[in-house]
Amino acid sequence: MGVNNRDVLAIGASAGGVSALRFLASEFPPDLPAAVLMVIHLPTQFHSSLDAILSQNGPLPATFAADGEPLERSHI
Repeated sequence: MGVNNRDVLAIGASAGGVSALRFLASEFPPDLPAAVLMVIHLPTQFHSSLDAILSQNGPLPATFAADGEPLERSHI
């Protein structure tokens, strides 16, 4: 399902912003009527588990984006 009305929340952070992103993820309602895009600046050689961290800290599932994947409401 694509986000028809394009309700999108975009959040960016530097490498030190993981705790802030975790806090935000914990505060989202489970029925958030928007897709959430979270971006964090990390070195290219650093393998991140940010999707698992965010999923564990809040009610919304989080996954890394894939090329061409549609946005989904209530999903990070």
